[in-house]
Amino acid sequence: MTRIDIKFTINDKSIYQCKSGHFACEQCWKTSLESKKECMICRGIVNSFSDLSRCLAIEQLFGQEECCCIYSFSKEIIGTNEIGVRFIPFEKDEENGCKEIIMAEELESHSKNCKFGFVSCSNEGCKEILRFNSLDQHEAKCTFKLVTCEYCKKDIKMNQLENHHEECPKVTIDCLEGCLEKIRRDQMESHIEDDCNNAIIQCKYSKYGCEFEMKRSELQLHLEHFNHQEFMGELIDELTELNEMVEGLKKEQKILYRLNGVYKNKWIISDYPTYATDRYFSSSEFSVSSHNFKVELYPYTKRKNKDYIHLKLFATNIKASSVNVNYSFTLVNKDISKSKSLQFTTGTEHAILTSLASNSINKEKGWLSDDGSFTIKIFIKLIDQKLKPLTHSICIKYK
Repeated sequence: MTRIDIKFTINDKSIYQCKSGHFACEQCWKTSLESKKECMICRGIVNSFSDLSRCLAIEQLFGQEECCCIYSFSKEIIGTNEIGVRFIPFEKDEENGCKEIIMAEELESHSKNCKFGFVSCSNEGCKEILRFNSLDQHEAKCTFKLVTCEYCKKDIKMNQLENHHEECPKVTIDCLEGCLEKIRRDQMESHIEDDCNNAIIQCKYSKYGCEFEMKRSELQLHLEHFNHQEFMGELIDELTELNEMVEGLKKEQKILYRLNGVYKNKWIISDYPTYATDRYFSSSEFSVSSHNFKVELYPYTKRKNKDYIHLKLFATNIKASSVNVNYSFTLVNKDISKSKSLQFTTGTEHAILTSLASNSINKEKGWLSDDGSFTIKIFIKLIDQKLKPLTHSICIKYK
């Protein structure tokens, strides 16, 4: 809201007089002297405004006169007379204007707070000039007022809301393909592309030569009644090519593992219960960079009168003290949450005694698969790993 200040000549309390005592307000003197250097009444010479003197007696007398509030008039009354001076014709606004009669000396202070004063609407774009006491009523229904779109929650001018709804991305509308679904405008494209039963689509074998187009709802019927065998050869060739790409990516992954010095693999000990009673198990050798390793598992190791299994990592082609590795063994249970992971950072030939009792390695507790296999995941971090899967286990009889 901006208050519109209206300045009346009657409200100018500074009165000046010529040497002969003829007086007028400051604004009238300055305007007159711009065209003629003389008094407006006696024609006496007045070279400049500084030749005039204040007429305090008239000012005081004038201040005691009663007058109407400047906001008793309508807002369209500001005009210009024949010599260019702004003036206010006495066009009273009997219905909406201020009804107070006040002394002239109080006019200025009254007009600053008068509830009938003119203000502009605070809504951007609205040019309405109205009385202060009608501002709230106007702004409540002003068409430039910001309202929140119920769909996208953005603030929109009231007079633009209807047009906004015609393009609002969050408004739900009928499917453009006529499938009877109600879809949000910003989801229409993906609906037609992926779901709409009325959308025209190509056969799933179009890239292999089938040129039929149909509604999505008719696709299954088309596949059931049209023989696509002639297109299968190209599909098989593409699948073969994709398989080769996958194998290539696997090889690249192995190369990346070598560069990062990482070894990951599974050691599957077949028919574990048959040999675990009187033997220990040794994995096949595997390489990490230029270093060869193997893992040994001892099914029965005494600790406090109980038997536990323990594992050992060996470096087979270097001195144990010459290499440091970060490694872990994970004993795999059918219930993944029960699997046990053992981590260590050291030189090789270090035994890890597990907390897993020897007699708990069975099918009932989930440590053995249905065919009696025991699985251990191996992770080793070293420079320049060379990945070779473990292909078999060696069962060695205790001496």
